Amino acid sequence: MGLSLNQVAVAMGRDESTLRAWFRGSNRMTFEDVLQLENYFAEQGHPGLIDDLRPPHSQSQWRLQEQPLEALRSPAEQALLHAAYNLLDTEEPRAPLSLLADCGLLHRAQLHLLLSGTAYPVHCGPDAPPSPMGRLLPGRDPLDQPDPGFALALQRHLLGLESRRRPQLHSLSSAGTRQRCLTVRISPRFVITFPLEQEQA
Repeated sequence: MGLSLNQVAVAMGRDESTLRAWFRGSNRMTFEDVLQLENYFAEQGHPGLIDDLRPPHSQSQWRLQEQPLEALRSPAEQALLHAAYNLLDTEEPRAPLSLLADCGLLHRAQLHLLLSGTAYPVHCGPDAPPSPMGRLLPGRDPLDQPDPGFALALQRHLLGLESRRRPQLHSLSSAGTRQRCLTVRISPRFVITFPLEQEQA
């Protein structure tokens, strides 16, 4: 490739010792670091190279796609959308779990904490539909999830959401399966996601 470790480190705004620690496995990379490496290698004419460096993630190729909110048509989906807008309209600072409990949605929502370039699931409602979302393990980063490919694709979406804008509907598809989710970022640090029924893509 003709790239030195120093060139990669400079492009990422890191020192060489940090990159060496990553490659030795003695220091953890955040999702933001992985994404920055992906973008850097793509700019150098080597898209997909990072998948060769992390084979566990390439076993599951999940594609992320935004969908219009008008696609939520059933009464249950419309009720969730209404609740998501209500969560955004809450002016009083509240603990996210208390807010969900007061809305009667704690049992089917997922709460993610955005911290140091990674979104950590901290609550997974027991009544959420069986799905890849339901297999996320609270407190684990994407690299330690049962399906890292799905977790990394979800990370890309969650970290790109703007605070207190509007709910967003997205789907993640892989191997004939599609997981739709209604997502709302209620603050700079917290994102609430409502998994919808898993579908055939």
